Amino acid sequence: MEYKEIWIDIRDEHEVAENQIVAPTTTGNNDILVMNIPSRNIFANVEWMERITKKGVKITLICRSASRSKKVKDLYFADNEKITSLDKGIANPNIKLKIINTKTN
Repeated sequence: MEYKEIWIDIRDEHEVAENQIVAPTTTGNNDILVMNIPSRNIFANVEWMERITKKGVKITLICRSASRSKKVKDLYFADNEKITSLDKGIANPNIKLKIINTKTN
């Protein structure tokens, strides 16, 4: 399947373990792939990310508050308009979370 958009959750594994981003339900070739690449590992994926955006894939970087994703965007992809940072991070109303690990008292 060819994805037109990829959401990359750059939060650390322990953050994702508490609440995971869920892709919206779409149809056809407009499906969105959600994947986790912690911010500390983005450097190893820069070439791949640049290559797929040249094929027309849009990448949205997502973190808790948008602070890390803006830093990653500015550091590695400042000139790539196909790679963006999601405003408000996981608090953005366009993001649906699946609560995986809830703490009970």
